[in-house]
Amino acid sequence: MTNKLVRSGSLWKLLPFCFVIGFAAVIAEPALISVGDQAELVSKGRLDSLVLRLVIGISVGSVMVLGRCPSSLVGPCTAS
Repeated sequence: MTNKLVRSGSLWKLLPFCFVIGFAAVIAEPALISVGDQAELVSKGRLDSLVLRLVIGISVGSVMVLGRCPSSLVGPCTAS
């Protein structure tokens, strides 16, 4: 399925896929779950573990999308 998606060359199908892969990899990371739990413990509940994981997941997913289009500030983003 992934190979078919990449070969289709459709950037608008590929970018959400990149975001989901980056987001899911971070959310499921056991080390980040542990760090989030420790941060919540140290901050005495002011920092929620799930919120920390979601913010980092969204950040990594966004970087995955931006990494696919490094020249987006200079010119149009292409799927090639």
